[in-house]
Amino acid sequence: MNEFMHLIGANDVRAAGNAISSAAGQIQSAAGQFDSSVQDLKRFMDDWLQRFEYLLNEQQKNQNNKEDESDE
Repeated sequence: MNEFMHLIGANDVRAAGNAISSAAGQIQSAAGQFDSSVQDLKRFMDDWLQRFEYLLNEQQKNQNNKEDESDE
């Protein structure tokens, strides 16, 4: 009796499994790149907000100084 049996469509199933595995690798790579981009954007926005807050504080100081000068 033959010890091995050839299943109809086994090669197709194997090819589909390989394609799925490859796609999963590409998805994982894309997720890593997306995460990196989000981290870069977060750093940019944090820096931008710090500069914006600094400018608002400086503007407020200038406004207070002008008000103090006009009161004198």
